[in-house]
Amino acid sequence: MLFGLTVIAAAAAVMAIDFPGIWKRKEWKEMTVYFLFLLIGLTLGIAQARHLPVPNPLEWIIKIHLPIKHLLEMIYGKF
Repeated sequence: MLFGLTVIAAAAAVMAIDFPGIWKRKEWKEMTVYFLFLLIGLTLGIAQARHLPVPNPLEWIIKIHLPIKHLLEMIYGKF
């Protein structure tokens, strides 16, 4: 519970530092992307703090590239 609150406090501190400048310059697209990444990071941070399984991007990359590797091995042989 404490780690989750720490993650939320850190996200709030980062937002308090960055948000006023983005708002003052009226960068709406940047603000949208900023909030999207902040929400993703906050969600993953809370999930990791609560010891929930967090997806590993390396596994996704392996699942994508493994069939390509097999195809290239069929065409060119082992390398």
